[in-house]
Amino acid sequence: MKKDDYSINIEYICQLIFQTFEIPVRFLDKNKNILHEYSLNDIPNPFCCSTSEQLNELYAENDFINFPIIRTNEYLENYILIHFEKDGDMDGTFIIGPSTYSKLLEKKIERLLNDFHVTLNKKTVLNYYQLTPVIKKTKLLNISTLLYYLIYQKELNFNTVANRNRLLNKPICNEKEIDLQISICHQNTVLRNEIPLSIQMFETIKKRG
Repeated sequence: MKKDDYSINIEYICQLIFQTFEIPVRFLDKNKNILHEYSLNDIPNPFCCSTSEQLNELYAENDFINFPIIRTNEYLENYILIHFEKDGDMDGTFIIGPSTYSKLLEKKIERLLNDFHVTLNKKTVLNYYQLTPVIKKTKLLNISTLLYYLIYQKELNFNTVANRNRLLNKPICNEKEIDLQISICHQNTVLRNEIPLSIQMFETIKKRG
């Protein structure tokens, strides 16, 4: 299917992911303004001045385009990003999160406060992380492949997402090396031996509807 053959309902995709997984979902335009937002609460990370600052810090120069990115920030929050390019122009970015891989205990909160040398109320920080959804890495990867399927109507192998993100987060010696490795990744054929779990979940949602 060519890009011109279909259009997507960005707001509905955000709503569907939010309602299914109860995790914050946002779509930002190419200028990083929030166009669509679904969240259980509007509490920003206490380490950040605002939600916009919290989200803008997730962008990186070497990000993949039209491919799921799993990113963990310095506050131990996990996000899914897909920079959506349409007809050669950047349309915006889907951002799912924050979530954490496990509940942060009080000792971990204290360590964060010490590491960043900030005078925040520990109870406020603890409350923020208690309200943050806990999603294991495997499930987060499955959510990312589901989001990709909803956007592009194409299956994406779980291992492909995991491996390419491992490359993205791996320290690289120089720019030439990262360009070479990304080029190699682009040439990898997507394995289609099994229907990913995320696609099965989507089919279940359609049947219920």
